[in-house]
Amino acid sequence: MSEDLGSYPENDNETEASHKSRLVLEAVVDKTFVAFLEALGEDWENERRREAERPSNSYGPGVNGWENVGFGEILEAAVACWRDSRPESAVGDDGNIWRAAARIIWCGKYYE
Repeated sequence: MSEDLGSYPENDNETEASHKSRLVLEAVVDKTFVAFLEALGEDWENERRREAERPSNSYGPGVNGWENVGFGEILEAAVACWRDSRPESAVGDDGNIWRAAARIIWCGKYYE
């Protein structure tokens, strides 16, 4: 698979928490990386609460698009995405290494 780390799966039912984490991801520069981690954590927590109330189909992503739920699963998926993709696509034209790191972690959310 040759995925571009700068593109993300479409989700027509994107929640506010998921949308916020996507917006913060694209704004990452240096110390704003921590804001991205915070927004991604809020997205994850929002999905956990919503899934506890009304579980999604177990054969697909959760309501906020999370395919992986455990920390280890998220990290494993992030690494797999990096290895299976075009790594240069994570950095992008601006050379922003902080955003590249955020994109790799973001992949852990949805990559299988």
